[in-house]
Amino acid sequence: MKSSKGLIEKLENSLKEEENTERTEECNVKVDNGIEIKNLSFGYEEGKEVLHDISLKFEPGKSYVIVGNSGSGKSTLLSLLKGGNDNYTGSITLDGKNIKNITYSSLFALVSDVEQNVFVFDAPVRDNITMFKSFPDKEVKEAEERSNLLKLVSDKGDLFKCGENGKFLSGGEKQRISIARALLKKSGIIIADEPWAALDKENSYLIAKDLTGIDDAIKIVVSHALDKKILSQFDEIIALRDGKVEETGTFDELINSRGYFSALYTVAQ
Repeated sequence: MKSSKGLIEKLENSLKEEENTERTEECNVKVDNGIEIKNLSFGYEEGKEVLHDISLKFEPGKSYVIVGNSGSGKSTLLSLLKGGNDNYTGSITLDGKNIKNITYSSLFALVSDVEQNVFVFDAPVRDNITMFKSFPDKEVKEAEERSNLLKLVSDKGDLFKCGENGKFLSGGEKQRISIARALLKKSGIIIADEPWAALDKENSYLIAKDLTGIDDAIKIVVSHALDKKILSQFDEIIALRDGKVEETGTFDELINSRGYFSALYTVAQ
């Protein structure tokens, strides 16, 4: 870790130098009015669009899950929401500000990723949650409680070492550490691309419950698993088809409409 500090500083300086000079706006750590996508189209290659004329709204405190067949543009949409590429038409605004104008440092402070493969250091649980930064005990305990890590901590203690890449933890426990990191960071937006890919059904349901239970952030999740117990926890399902928004609604609404999502769900069972 000590030897990596110089490299990290070089990377930070490089990012600052490369940062678009038009990115001068800052955003709050909390989202007041939400995210709005208007007429968004994008392709990695010219003339080959992956996303076509997408318009969506994500409201503060609500949870959203994006579903669709492979290649429908789910992960691409997540990447654009994180500011991963500016080469699109249409707009993505955050509290009314175009994200193309918001500094990367501000966006990184606002958005947290809950990834499929959570990297865990061979260090105590607390250090893995805080990422070796200093936080008040009260805030750390609150993050542990809200991410359902209290049992692990009470059974084994804050100083329990997780092992290389978390080999002494279950998949669910590693995911909860990632959620605790986001909570401690007080992220206004939490984005997750198939966070339960390596988990069994019961743990997948519990991780979905942990994520949707965070009431002070926008939660946007991609799910390949079409499981009623998971999907019904979200405020809104967004069904993508060939890069377009085919349907939106709650699980029950989409099942009863007998449209594209209903067909996808029926085939998956």
